[in-house]
Amino acid sequence: MRDFRIISTDRLTEDQQKQIEHILRECDQEFVPPISERTSTSQTDWSMEEKERGVAIYLKQLIKQHMLLAVQEEKVAGFLSYQDSFNCPILKEFPNCCYLTTLCVGHDSRGAGLSKLLYARAVNEIAERFPGAAVTLRTWSTNKAQLHILKELGFSCQTLLKDDRGEGVDTVYYVLSR
Repeated sequence: MRDFRIISTDRLTEDQQKQIEHILRECDQEFVPPISERTSTSQTDWSMEEKERGVAIYLKQLIKQHMLLAVQEEKVAGFLSYQDSFNCPILKEFPNCCYLTTLCVGHDSRGAGLSKLLYARAVNEIAERFPGAAVTLRTWSTNKAQLHILKELGFSCQTLLKDDRGEGVDTVYYVLSR
């Protein structure tokens, strides 16, 4: 594995923000729906109403969240963001959870195990910073690589919203309870 450091921060530098924006734009179309079509990091209505949306809008929300950065020689290779004290309307039985909002690894750094490393580090950090808080997230049912990692880390599927993101693409909510 390449030599990556994981940095935890609640405040990104301007350069880090630019690097994260580059990764978001690079990976935009891999998300369902694409990040460029989203209005927020916790959006639940996927209709394309007349709302302000796009990578820049999404980034404005990301920079307000806790961030874990996978860095190699001061270059951000990937990141994971999360919100604490989050109340997800779909996961009412897990109030004040820590909600993992976005995981993204740049194309040049894939295959190095960064996604699993970022998830594991987030779980450990949350256990230290927010004892007893459930760790939650959502993804789409066709995101096989992520689903595999979640299973390995002990996350369990809590809720599935059938065809929520289009025909054959469900929204799936996962929880890691402590």
